[in-house]
Amino acid sequence: MKSIPGIKTWETGDNKRIVHHWRNVKPAGQFGAVSLEPGRTPDVQVSSFLSWEEVGRWYEELERSKRVPSQEIKAKADELTKGVNTEGEKVEALYNFAAKKVKYISLVSLGIGGYEPHPASETLRNLYGDCKDKVALLSALLESEGLHASSLLISADRKLDLEVPSPWPFDHVITMLELGKNRIWLDPSPAVLPLGMLAPSLRGKEGLLMPWDGVPHFEKTPTETPLANRWTEEVTGRIGEDGTLEAAVQITARGDAELGLRQAFIGPVEAAWPATVEGVVKGIDRKTDKVSDVKIGDPTDTSKAFTLSFRFSRPHFASFAKGEAKFRLPLAGIDLPSAEEEGVMDTAGGWHRVEAEPVRLGLPGERSYGVKLELPLGCSPELPGSVFLKQAGLTYSGTYNSDGSSLTAERDLTLTKDHLAANFRVEYAVFREKVLADVNRILSARVTDSRAEETKNPM
Repeated sequence: MKSIPGIKTWETGDNKRIVHHWRNVKPAGQFGAVSLEPGRTPDVQVSSFLSWEEVGRWYEELERSKRVPSQEIKAKADELTKGVNTEGEKVEALYNFAAKKVKYISLVSLGIGGYEPHPASETLRNLYGDCKDKVALLSALLESEGLHASSLLISADRKLDLEVPSPWPFDHVITMLELGKNRIWLDPSPAVLPLGMLAPSLRGKEGLLMPWDGVPHFEKTPTETPLANRWTEEVTGRIGEDGTLEAAVQITARGDAELGLRQAFIGPVEAAWPATVEGVVKGIDRKTDKVSDVKIGDPTDTSKAFTLSFRFSRPHFASFAKGEAKFRLPLAGIDLPSAEEEGVMDTAGGWHRVEAEPVRLGLPGERSYGVKLELPLGCSPELPGSVFLKQAGLTYSGTYNSDGSSLTAERDLTLTKDHLAANFRVEYAVFREKVLADVNRILSARVTDSRAEETKNPM
């Protein structure tokens, strides 16, 4: 048993029973009505396990009989790997089946059912299951082909307290496979993860590994991803005489950038795709914009980048007044997190400031935005100067060109780090302010015909 500071503990009882007591002795109001925050240690932990190896052996015993290849598992594995020669290709074929053809359904239950997977053959027949069911099925399929997988208990939120061995901190299970000198980490629960890729929340995290031929022990998942993170957005449009924008958009996403898009489009029927676009593409205004002609790549084909294209129209995009047309570039969703520090919850439930807290930038990668806008007849764009900014871990550029009747712009943001040291906070705040000033700038075009004397469509 273990409790956090600020909790008073004592025992009462007799020779038949011991009663343990916990009381919050902090002054009223310091805890408040605070729920269990992600990563926060519980106030009180109780476990009957004496070691982490014992926890691993316990889960091994629960899982062992459920991942044994049956005849139907073997037949399915042979079918999936027919004509496949290398072990790597076999792994990909079996992983793709478990991840994409077996639907993930959370089957949360109390007691042992919350940890014990269903038999792999049952999951194969049902074609649905939760994380432990899909891992048991994948392990059985791999075993059928002579490939020995290991399971890893892990959590995206909870921090492990090594002094209290227990399965309770874990809420997920994934697979680790050794091929020669290489390790392949596999999470078949989502249908959108490319082979060997883990979700950002599971990278660089300690988990309890149950090796197929060894002693359970802690292993850290890799921090790197096999795919570079990149989002490319191309907008081609025309501004009408009345200031309405009609545009076509092409988005290509790879790495972490593609995961949210793929997940968003797996469920909705085609008729709901415009609404899905409104929810996942930055810069779409649900109140004024009309999205149509949505086309997507296969959300489950993770062998290549995910693509999304659509058309949209926006009334009153540009305003004409006093010989000028004014507008902002559409969908320029480049952004950076604030440099301000946030309150941090300590283990006793209170809030405080951590002056040395690093600046969190988000996931490293590249975001590129390109636009070409045809202007109304008689309009000539006024070009702003190019912008180039660089500091440790970040680079931004914005360039603007014109052929007289149209405007083209390119904006690129590159992050090579996911955070900056606290002493870069002021420098980063200045960098971010300059980036947002360029992204949000209002552009102008001179109006050379009779509209110069008119005032239409105010912004």
